[in-house]
Amino acid sequence: MLRGERSLITAIEKRCLGRNGTPSALNKKCFLFGFVYLLLLLLGGAAAQMKAEGWSYGDSLYFYVVTFTTVGFGDLLPQKAKYITIPFILLGLTAISNLLHAAAAVALIRRVTEGSQENNETEKLTEKEAEV
Repeated sequence: MLRGERSLITAIEKRCLGRNGTPSALNKKCFLFGFVYLLLLLLGGAAAQMKAEGWSYGDSLYFYVVTFTTVGFGDLLPQKAKYITIPFILLGLTAISNLLHAAAAVALIRRVTEGSQENNETEKLTEKEAEV
């Protein structure tokens, strides 16, 4: 995760919720934060594009989903509002990258913790067998 994202979540929990220490399930919270950020970029970008280009909201939303996922069919091209489109594209690509990184971290942490739990259970079973 991004260091700033972790710091933001920690600060929110400390100041708003009164919790001290490292937040629990930090990777899952970072994933959720990244998802909300991407969703806000999609909805905000579509609204701005709709106003600037005169497209429908559905077309604008479709344009940003296709662009953020780097598919790029090329059926909708901004003509008038490139000064709005380029910053949203750059922010959206970083948001997608952040979301994929967070999803990979959540999956990796889950896999590692499940593996360590299985090892602990196996060790307990072998200790019981040795006692008998």
